[in-house]
This record gives sequence, C-alpha cells and structure tokens, in this order.
Amino acid sequence: MFNKKVLSEQFVITHKVSDLLKVDKKNLIANAIRNHVLEKRLDDEDWYADYNYVKIDDHQHLAWIHDYMRDHYRGEYGHTPVLVKRGGLVVMPNENIGSHHHIDDWDYEGSPEISVLYCLKEGDKPSTVMFEYEFGRNKKRRWKVDLEEDHLIIFSSYLRHSISKNFNKDPIVALSFQFQLL
Repeated sequence: MFNKKVLSEQFVITHKVSDLLKVDKKNLIANAIRNHVLEKRLDDEDWYADYNYVKIDDHQHLAWIHDYMRDHYRGEYGHTPVLVKRGGLVVMPNENIGSHHHIDDWDYEGSPEISVLYCLKEGDKPSTVMFEYEFGRNKKRRWKVDLEEDHLIIFSSYLRHSISKNFNKDPIVALSFQFQLL
C-alpha cells in the first residue's frame, strides 16, 4: 500500500453569493473609490503589490460579507478562515493589475493561506483574473476566471495572479480578503 501526503495544493474556487445576503454594495463601492481617489493605499511603495489595494473603512455590511465567507468556507471545507488582511481593489478604465501573490516574503508564518476576491461592480466588457501555475511540469500554465458581480473567487494565496485590462468606461470594483485557516 502507498502512503500519499499532499504537501501543497493549488486551487481556485468560484461561488455565487446568495441573493439573500442584502449587502449595501453602493456604500462599499463608494468607500473603495473614495479611498482610491484619496490614495489611501495598503502600501505607499509602488513596487509592492499592496500598492494596488486601498484601505476599506469598517462597515456593518463588510462584516456580513466576512461572516458569509467564513461560514460557507468552514461548512464546505471544514477549516475556519481567520482574517489577516482586507482591502479594496479599483481597476480604472484602461488599467490592469499586474502579476502578484499575497505571500509576505519576510513573514511566511503570518502570510495568508487563502485569498478571496468579491466583485462588487463589473462592466459590460468582461475582465478576468489570470492565475499562473509555478510548480513542477505544469509550470507556466495559466487559468482564467471571469470577474463577475456578486461572485467570490477563492484561491491559494501563493498563486500568482493578475487582472486583465478594464475596457469599460467605469472602474471595476472588488473587495480583497486574505485569511489563514484554523
């Protein structure tokens, strides 16, 4: 008999958020866009990936989204996500977000295990999140997932990913959550 241990798993999960979750998306979108305009970034150094993410002010509806993600992930996969970091992502017209991951190279223990994008506002012309494989014989393979309003994209935090160019006249707005698992 063989004894197999999985040392690492790369995954991308998509999930349509229930219509029963009555989130004030207009307020959350305004919050992200306001902080984008005011340049309230998670990191002020433009060479770090967190430069693309903005701070999000506390709000009851943000807590509801967090609770929804935590409870559904725990129910489906048996692990409880604990929030490490959150932010807003605003992709302006004719802009894109370059390839990055959510691992802190100076703090592996404090780095997140899973990341979640929650799309609040998309445009008529679709944008995608592209994931890059980095290991073994699948190195350099790619996988695309459409950014769709009211959908979660959950993925391994160490997966490099990017967001394609926004060909719409309005910004694309999403929330980003990063979790460790218990």
